Amino acid sequence: MQRTPLSDEKIEHLLQEFRVLAEQFAQAKATRVKFEEARKIRKARLMVQAEADAGIVSAQKQERYAYAHADYAETVRNLVAAVEQETSLYWKMESLRLEFDAWRSLAASERYEKSAYGVPPTGAAPRKGGDSDRRLPAVSVPGSRPAAGDGLL
Repeated sequence: MQRTPLSDEKIEHLLQEFRVLAEQFAQAKATRVKFEEARKIRKARLMVQAEADAGIVSAQKQERYAYAHADYAETVRNLVAAVEQETSLYWKMESLRLEFDAWRSLAASERYEKSAYGVPPTGAAPRKGGDSDRRLPAVSVPGSRPAAGDGLL
């Protein structure tokens, strides 16, 4: 599988796009909260109106009047649109975050692979001693006999 690293320009573009989306997301969230509160206010005012205009004193009947009113339905439609906008922006941000995290993971894997084969990081001086300084430590397994010359005797 050929990995294509992200260029510095692409990374900066992703970060800039994330910043713009984060600002839009904050505005969308504020709008959603505003409409949630407006829905409660609209309901309360319509319940008061039900009592004043129609003489409805039962809270349950006032609530039913408010829920059935066109003004309340309009407020709910506005709330739905705000939730859709907020959710859309959230998932766009999440998509950018996942793309960036995938790139970070690939870059880390590539760095590990290179270090395992003794390839120096870009711009670093080559290691002295080659692979000879990468020996694994001897491990003793219970019940086994050490091999001759492994330094355990």
